[in-house]
Amino acid sequence: MYNERDIKFSKNGDIVLKGGDFDITKGTESLEQDVYNRAKTNNPDWYLHDGIGADLEDLRGEPNTREVGERGASSLFSALTYGDRINAYDVKVRPVPTKANEITLYTFINTGESKPLMMPFKVNLE
Repeated sequence: MYNERDIKFSKNGDIVLKGGDFDITKGTESLEQDVYNRAKTNNPDWYLHDGIGADLEDLRGEPNTREVGERGASSLFSALTYGDRINAYDVKVRPVPTKANEITLYTFINTGESKPLMMPFKVNLE
């Protein structure tokens, strides 16, 4: 489920070419791309999938409190599990205040490997 293949693209959303052909994801790269997209997307950017974005930009201007961190973690969790892309039992999101105006959402996904996939997402509250 988490080792699907897809066309590889850069963090900027550009298709990656290899020898003139589309490069293809390997291992959990497709999952990582999906997680990154969902964390960085605000609804309704994907109008056919109204729950795919985590809306983390909505936290800007909020205080760095436990409640705001939990709200961000809950929003990211919902985006990652939207459409059953990731099984709810396989994902955990832990909010950690990392600066006075920043929360990092540490995201752990059990992919069946010996170590979970860990992806941190910094949320600037300013």
